[in-house]
Amino acid sequence: MDETLRGQKVLLTGGAGFIGSHTALVLCELGADAVVLDDFSNSSPQAIKRVEKLTGCSIPCEEIDCRDQSALEDLIQRHKPESVIHFAGLKAVGESVAKPQLYFDVNLGSTNALLGAMQNCGVKKLIFSSSATVYGDKNVPPLNESMPTPIEGAQNPYGLI
Repeated sequence: MDETLRGQKVLLTGGAGFIGSHTALVLCELGADAVVLDDFSNSSPQAIKRVEKLTGCSIPCEEIDCRDQSALEDLIQRHKPESVIHFAGLKAVGESVAKPQLYFDVNLGSTNALLGAMQNCGVKKLIFSSSATVYGDKNVPPLNESMPTPIEGAQNPYGLI
């Protein structure tokens, strides 16, 4: 087993969602200490309970709006994570077209607040989860990170964020 993450504390924003909860499971299996925050707008605390049952790990899980920088700073100061994996955000392409301002507010607002909290608390390691939507429709699968992500390639507000 890779010992790189053993004993490291990792904060997962949006950690009760599908990808976040699976990441929490893998982190636990690797010996890391996951800390989850989520507003449960499109997830459930039950996802973390299931991960705890499967792994035997105890995972602190707090209900926080990731746009609340003060709450983020409080959580970071209490749990002292060494790194953050940022999954929090809205993700429905169709809804992003119908409600673009909401997507800009939630997705950009949460990232901005998280970066501010990390800076104020001295946390320097971040993995930002994105989406293949940023590549638009002009690129042909399989996609890779060297492909262009032009603004004009995005077909919806979700892909711009």
